[in-house]
Amino acid sequence: MERPNSELEQRAKKTAIKGDLESFGPADIISFIELNRKTGILVFEFEKVSKSVFFREGNIIYASSSLEKDRLGESLCRAGKISPEQLDKVIGEVSPERNIGKVLVEGGFITAKELWLGLRRQVEEIVYSIFYHKEGSFTFLEGNLSRDNVINLNMSTQNLMMEGIRRIDEWSRFLEKFPS
Repeated sequence: MERPNSELEQRAKKTAIKGDLESFGPADIISFIELNRKTGILVFEFEKVSKSVFFREGNIIYASSSLEKDRLGESLCRAGKISPEQLDKVIGEVSPERNIGKVLVEGGFITAKELWLGLRRQVEEIVYSIFYHKEGSFTFLEGNLSRDNVINLNMSTQNLMMEGIRRIDEWSRFLEKFPS
């Protein structure tokens, strides 16, 4: 599968930071980008998975993933906004000119507001999932992002980070009580 948004990654001007997650965890690098109000793409690589977080002036504006379960349609199914049958029905109508969100809204499966909330939830899920990884690498590609190719959700980086850390803490406590 082709890495998501590879065209956007190529447009980012330079590799500003590169490292491994054993040295700097996701919270460390995301916090650094937020505090320095950087614009660009933070790409995480875990075995065969790639996840990208898009920043504008330190704010998370979008995220993408190479995992099928992280796609918008799958996220909307998990949230109960569409059924797997509805997703199967519209998937054939998706094209470069008509993304899945547009097809779902035009087909009356969801409203524009549900699409917007679904995109936010999808980005949150992708960002939170990054915090569970202890191994892998990251690269921050600094540079301006094309406004026409990135949905600007302008989410609170601080809130996403705090929730990601809270989820890891809860998961650790759960594993202590139920190790098997």
